[in-house]
Amino acid sequence: MNRKRKGPITGFAAAALLAVILWIAWGNSALMVHEIAITDSKIPEPFSGFRIVQVSDLHNAEFGADNQRLLTMLESTNPDIIVLTGDLVDSSHTDIEVSLAFARQAVRIAPTYYTVLLSHRPELFDTYVEGGVDLVLTGHAHGGQFRLPVIGGVVAPGQGLFPKYDAGLYTEGSANMVVSRGLGNSVIPFRVNNRPEIVVLELKQ
Repeated sequence: MNRKRKGPITGFAAAALLAVILWIAWGNSALMVHEIAITDSKIPEPFSGFRIVQVSDLHNAEFGADNQRLLTMLESTNPDIIVLTGDLVDSSHTDIEVSLAFARQAVRIAPTYYTVLLSHRPELFDTYVEGGVDLVLTGHAHGGQFRLPVIGGVVAPGQGLFPKYDAGLYTEGSANMVVSRGLGNSVIPFRVNNRPEIVVLELKQ
């Protein structure tokens, strides 16, 4: 290949690689809010408009000093309650204080729980349906870690390749399950096309 042609091609390839790296880095820290409406005639009138904010799979991640970016976004969602659906800490780099500090701040925004009907395993949806559950909030799938247009998530713990339950709302009969893409990473230290999210559910009659 002509050296004069090789130089521009190499430069273009390096620029493209840098752009991909920067996009992935941005996508792992660009928090977003995902709003989901749960409409069900069984919801009591006083709870119509009730806002549940879900935080999942933090894995010791920090968004700003002392998680202030995350806490500010949480507060902006005007939650009635905040629910935590597991994996606040990570076994590979456990820092309990990061998670405890986040929980102490979150409870100042709204009542914060491990109760409501929370599960960390979306792959057990059939069991929840059989049990007559109306609403499950779950995480663990990390949105499929790498998300492809149209196809969705590529791999998730407990589900393997192309997981059935990777993110969003799933409905079967009268049962609804919301799977959060979560905030942090675990075994695979980065995600692609899969921004960390806070899930906001609004109950409606």
